[in-house]
Amino acid sequence: MRRNALALFVALALVAAPAVAVIVANGDGTVPTGAPTPDPGLHHVAVVTGLSGVYLGDGWILTARHVLTAARNQKKTDVVLGGEPYVLLPQTEKPLSGAAGKPDLALVRIEGGPEMSPPRIARTPPTAGAEAILAGNGPLREKRRTCWNAAGAETPATTTGARCGFRWRKKEKPEDPPVNALRWGTSRALPVDGLLPGPQGTRTVVFGMVFRDPAAGGTGYDAQAGVGDSGGPVFVKGPEGFELAGLMLGTSSQIERAAVFGDRTYAADLSAYREEILRGIGAE
Repeated sequence: MRRNALALFVALALVAAPAVAVIVANGDGTVPTGAPTPDPGLHHVAVVTGLSGVYLGDGWILTARHVLTAARNQKKTDVVLGGEPYVLLPQTEKPLSGAAGKPDLALVRIEGGPEMSPPRIARTPPTAGAEAILAGNGPLREKRRTCWNAAGAETPATTTGARCGFRWRKKEKPEDPPVNALRWGTSRALPVDGLLPGPQGTRTVVFGMVFRDPAAGGTGYDAQAGVGDSGGPVFVKGPEGFELAGLMLGTSSQIERAAVFGDRTYAADLSAYREEILRGIGAE
């Protein structure tokens, strides 16, 4: 593995937190709200105790293992799917094992899950450069673009070496509107980038996505995950239509509580775990 990629992975492991809606660069950040056309399967996106997951049908949810750890620690069991409330059944958790070591992935059931056809899980990693649609329940951003210098202080965009992006929106008072919301954005997949070290000694096969300015080569709704997006799905178009290709696990970030162009989102390559997932939900 390249030395610079390893440094990113180590930094992520040191600051790992449950990854929350994606930060979208386009416009003022208030769009998109509805599903894209064609819809890759956003009705499968679940809010799992305030974080994210993807519904596989028959009561099963796939999410990040650290999402379920946080839920247990906080004694939370609330799940929202399609606007309807459900109850998480933590005793049903099935951590995945993986051929390359214990990944940060787990299956878990909800009580009385809806009837829904399962998403198609990718058989192969996404092609480098393939457009991806990522979705989760995460931080909304400030409308104003902010730039920072090498020391992390705010600076004009014209400053040499300035890094620009968006701060996460803050909730100043309890009565302020929510600063998290379900939404989607787009990015482009990078090649599978080895194993991502994560919480509790996990090591997950991942691919990355770089947050880029739409005016400088990014996708139309270029997006970056934020704290809390962990467990959110990444869809990529395959030969038979959209496939569930990844599950967001974390990010490498240049500025705390902000999404800066050049940041990366890391997602589990679900093709590496497809057979185990299908066995786990009894859908082989």
